[in-house]
Order: sequence, then structure tokens, then C-alpha cells
Amino acid sequence: MFFTRVGMLIAWLACIVGAMQLAMSAGVILAPESFPDSARYLGTKTGAALDRGAMLLLVGIAFGILTDISRSLQRP
Repeated sequence: MFFTRVGMLIAWLACIVGAMQLAMSAGVILAPESFPDSARYLGTKTGAALDRGAMLLLVGIAFGILTDISRSLQRP
């Protein structure tokens, strides 16, 4: 039960952070002239931040699915 709750917390945090990073990097890619210091905030000027955000979002979704499976197996 403890690991299921911790896994759910990790899943939510990963999804939130991944979605935020994905949205920020997509905004920078779509309007680069509006964000001249984008490397300072995203860590890179290439699409690596977009890739990291998408991967983090997918990892969060996978953790969420696994914790739902764990929760359903615990119920009588």
C-alpha cells in the first residue's frame, strides 16, 4: 500500500513536470524571437527539452498505469 501511494505521487509529479516542460519548450520552439534567453530556462536551444518533457510525461503515465494495476490487485 505504501509503494502504491508513493508511486501515484511520483506519477502525478512526473506528469505535471513533463507537461509543463513540454508546454514551455513548445512555446519557445513556436516563437523563438519572444524568448531570446531560452537556453537559460530550458538548458538547451535545441529540441532536447521537448524530448525530455515528452519522455517524462510518458514515464508518469506508465507509473500511473502501474499504480492503478497495483491498487486493483490489492482490493478483495
